[in-house]
Amino acid sequence: MAVHLRQVRRAVLSCCRHAGVVLLGAMLAASALVASADSACPAPICSGARSPRDYIAAITDPAIYDSSMRPPCAAELPKDPTVVEVQFHLTQFNGIDQKRGHVTMAGHLKMWWKDERLAFNSTSAGGCFNKVVLGEEATSVIWFPDLYIDNLVQKHRGGGQAMRVEVSPDGTVFVSEQIALTVKCVMNFGRLPFDKHQAEIIVMSFGHDATEMRVVPRGGEVGSRSTGTGLTAPRISSVLWSFPCDEADDPEEGFSTPGIVVDQGGWDRVSLRFVYERRERYYINHVVIPCMMFLFVSYSAFVVDPAAAPARATLAVIPVLIMRTLSNSVTASFPQGSRHMWLDDFVYTSMFMCVVAACEYAVVMYFMQKQKANAQHRKSLIRAKAAVKEMRDQANAENITLWDVLQRYKCIEVTEEEKREIMEPSEQERAQPEIQVDQADDEAQARPPLKAAVTTKAQWKLADDGDLHKRLLKAAPIAVDKGVEESELTVLRYTYTIFKSFDSDGSGTLGPDEVRRAFTYFDIYKSTEQMATIMCMFLRDQGMYSPECEIDVKMKFSPFTFLLISIDEYALTGRISGSLSHRIIAALQSMSPAMIIDVAFRILFPVAIVFQLIIFLAILQWYPSAF
Repeated sequence: MAVHLRQVRRAVLSCCRHAGVVLLGAMLAASALVASADSACPAPICSGARSPRDYIAAITDPAIYDSSMRPPCAAELPKDPTVVEVQFHLTQFNGIDQKRGHVTMAGHLKMWWKDERLAFNSTSAGGCFNKVVLGEEATSVIWFPDLYIDNLVQKHRGGGQAMRVEVSPDGTVFVSEQIALTVKCVMNFGRLPFDKHQAEIIVMSFGHDATEMRVVPRGGEVGSRSTGTGLTAPRISSVLWSFPCDEADDPEEGFSTPGIVVDQGGWDRVSLRFVYERRERYYINHVVIPCMMFLFVSYSAFVVDPAAAPARATLAVIPVLIMRTLSNSVTASFPQGSRHMWLDDFVYTSMFMCVVAACEYAVVMYFMQKQKANAQHRKSLIRAKAAVKEMRDQANAENITLWDVLQRYKCIEVTEEEKREIMEPSEQERAQPEIQVDQADDEAQARPPLKAAVTTKAQWKLADDGDLHKRLLKAAPIAVDKGVEESELTVLRYTYTIFKSFDSDGSGTLGPDEVRRAFTYFDIYKSTEQMATIMCMFLRDQGMYSPECEIDVKMKFSPFTFLLISIDEYALTGRISGSLSHRIIAALQSMSPAMIIDVAFRILFPVAIVFQLIIFLAILQWYPSAF
């Protein structure tokens, strides 16, 4: 019996031993499975919401959170104004519509405010996370400030998830929205192409005045002032514009600018702005320098012979057209208005100078026409040289003046006997029949009978409109005998008229300066010293005496006339000496009016070009600017 009991006990212990091993194995296997599951998604050892979805589900309970009530709240009612911080992070500067004053840019519009109702425990306080990250769906769940961009023209949302909302444990809400927007900005192009502009984003509350909501730049203080950080940006580059980051020592460093808060009728108006400046090289290379170049093209016309009218006119007109084209290209991209722009005024002034250069050629042509008429007088006098020489020899033979001889060639009156002789036809005129046509000719029947071109001596003498009762004149007998024509006498009388007009003292002689001025009426231009030398040389060639001091020489009408005819033989008179002012006066005296104008423009026009550039650079600061 005892042996039997010991066997039973051994069997029982053996069975328990095997069952324990199996149970232990089962427990270990279960522990491994649990550990494996915990390693895939460990269950946090924390309190409160365990995910953003749980967080949203918790705060959407109307008994806990009312999204229509702005923070901060006390006794379930708002107490103090809600402070909302704003900032714009610029990522792209896309372009400017200068004509409309629109600036297009892209970036992130950021906002911060504190709502204690959204507070939760951080991980250090037993919570499950340190921030709650939400998407655009948060706008319909929690309270959002009703901010808008006051100067907005157009707005585009970014693709995909364009908004990020973060809630911190203390209830601080951070919102970042990716947007591309076009805003209206005030632009002043007065100093173009050295102009600066300011792009700004004006943020305001739509429904809450300053008693309910204070809008300030990030990190700024409440109230009207420049405060906080309103705009940040990485390094931005552009071929047309420069930004504040271009002045930084570090080429990769961005820039930031403070925001400006202004009280606008009891509402906070926050300006997030930055300054950009035009790179002037484009307009310098394509407008200013071409203006200067075509001004010198206009200048080149002054050294072209005015007689070459096609070449001179081309050089005068083409720069005006080019300047007009440049002016149109400048103003085409900018708004129309009455304000002055530096570059537009520069082009307009350059065009005006080109117009002046073109008008200068018109003035030169006017004087050249007068010079041409004066030169024709001298040519007529040269053709009458033989007749003048005949009268001079007669004056010398009788020891009288040439003018006295010229008076003998004056027309005389026709006598009464000569008038009757004119009216009585001669035997030949009586015998001259009328010229008749054949009546049988059909074509001639339509025409009246033809007479001789001159039928009587009276018609020839009176030219068909004479009147025998009027006083009639005829050529002097001496003029008929010598074969001197009225045209020769006329030019000689004109020469004497010019001579007498400069004989101010009535002495019948002219000095060098008087002769010089008289010769200008015959297109001959010499200085006073040159004319004195020429007069002395001519008098000596004519067998007369000349004073040792050439400037004291005097000349009567007869040698005056022959000097006028033969002055080309005395063209080389040597260089003029003396002071600079004396040489300048002598040089001007020896030039025609047309040449004086051309020379004056050759000297003054390039000086005007340089002065134009200097003056415009000096008055640049007087043009209106945004700063």
